[in-house]
Amino acid sequence: MIDTQTVGILLAFIAAFAWGSASVLYRLIMRVENSSILFSVTIRGVFAVPVIAIITLFTTQFAALEILLRPDVLPILILSSIFVAIGDIGFFGAMQRMEVSK
Repeated sequence: MIDTQTVGILLAFIAAFAWGSASVLYRLIMRVENSSILFSVTIRGVFAVPVIAIITLFTTQFAALEILLRPDVLPILILSSIFVAIGDIGFFGAMQRMEVSK
């Protein structure tokens, strides 16, 4: 079994790669598709949410699901998701206005 430190280091490298390549991919998507901001946010969510869910569920041996679905935690999870979407809308809007996607 892999120890938690190795898993943490591996996930840190994956996060760094994803963070570094994300803006490049977003620019390509916005340039090729000439897409709306909501389309870009949806594409990001469609790819990000399953990856995050799989990593969380398998690294915590499914204990995270029980914690996230508790009645006192679920509203925080929903509000956090809404705020992330609002932040993404602002990010993609700034990319369009700054003409980064051109």
